[in-house]
Amino acid sequence: MNTLEPIGILKKLKQIYRVLQACCFVSWGANVIFMIFGVVFMNERGVSLSGIFLLNLLVIVVSFFTSTFLNKKSDKLKKRKQFMVLAYVLRTVGILFLVFGDDIIAFVIHNVITNLLNPLSIDVAIIYELGEDIAFLDNKVHGTPVNPNVATRYYLRYRMLGSLGWALMAPFAGFFIMYLNNTVMPVGFLLVNLPGYRIFLLASCLIYAAVSILFWLVYDEDMLTRLKSQKGEPPHATIDVLPTERSIANNALKLSPAFALLLIAIFTFQIGASLFQTPYAIFMKTFSKGNLFYVGISYFLSAILEAPLFTVAYWIIKRKGYSATLSLAFLLEIVRVLATVVVIPLNQPELVLPLQMMNSFCFRWPSITHGISVVSSKQKATGVNSSLIAEKAGGFCGSVVGSLLAGTSSDLGTYNYIFTFSLMFLSITEGIFSLGSFIQANQRASKKILEN
Repeated sequence: MNTLEPIGILKKLKQIYRVLQACCFVSWGANVIFMIFGVVFMNERGVSLSGIFLLNLLVIVVSFFTSTFLNKKSDKLKKRKQFMVLAYVLRTVGILFLVFGDDIIAFVIHNVITNLLNPLSIDVAIIYELGEDIAFLDNKVHGTPVNPNVATRYYLRYRMLGSLGWALMAPFAGFFIMYLNNTVMPVGFLLVNLPGYRIFLLASCLIYAAVSILFWLVYDEDMLTRLKSQKGEPPHATIDVLPTERSIANNALKLSPAFALLLIAIFTFQIGASLFQTPYAIFMKTFSKGNLFYVGISYFLSAILEAPLFTVAYWIIKRKGYSATLSLAFLLEIVRVLATVVVIPLNQPELVLPLQMMNSFCFRWPSITHGISVVSSKQKATGVNSSLIAEKAGGFCGSVVGSLLAGTSSDLGTYNYIFTFSLMFLSITEGIFSLGSFIQANQRASKKILEN
């Protein structure tokens, strides 16, 4: 390390990591505004439940092509910074169309622009690589042993801040959007109607603008590139691969049976998940008779436990591997949807709220990202994007099914009907993935016995 001073670089990397954690916190606060309350806003401006599913369909089609292409470019050029800033800027511009829009054309443009490039797969690559570099320098400077799961650990710490930002913003936005809608008089081209929604959507837009600037100023990609060249090895994660996962790791991005099973599970899960999650905010508004605070509390409860449960997910992944953790996530989602279906006929929205604490994301996303880092250690952004493609393909099918099931109705019986179909696809996912993982584990064990 002749060119770069290890102590100074280590300090700088940790500062960058903390700033990116802050960016994650505020950007996910912005996400809950336009992703959740933005959908309710469009519904209030005349977009039907079936129309919401069709807009989701459009988003999937657009992002399938653009995000795939741009993420491959990110992996090839190793220019994470440029692509991440582009993703932030696109979201800033896209949200503006929702702030000022009042018809289906504006809503379509909003959905297209905000989803041209998903920052999610890029920030996974950035944080995993940053975590590896911090661990490398910690070992060189302080002699700290390199934790085999160091990249996953740094990512989970980062993503926990996003969950916290989402959770805290949800009830705050729900309460004050409702309050401002009832107290602020519509005026001018900005507050032409529903001022509470528009004020908070503008705040979401400004947050993304600030994050774009801060990321551009703080993230020193040139320094990271020089550090990687001095390490004398490819800048990839040191992943703790369980014995049952070693054969998967050797296949990189090749469609090994384990990787194929993972993609199939993601695909079928997303069919069911889209049938539950896409209309959920509108369902909760209808079920609570227009109480947006209940909508916010629902998403608060779904996210607030993610922070501690991310740590639990890390512990399970470390000991049991990503397959067992992902099976647990699928089971948790089944229980949540099933309990919601059972409670709806009771017509008590307060009973639905605590059910959202059984959110599978805290186990599902860490296990998927860890699994992808095992099978795609040299192409992280592309590997994550492969899972996102499977997810979007499932979301596409789920949106088609949802638009057909919704029809022209939006009463509670319609939601119960849609959620029942969601439960069916989620159960199929659990069966396929658990059985497939069991069979593959036995095959690897048999092969190991024969080799010995």
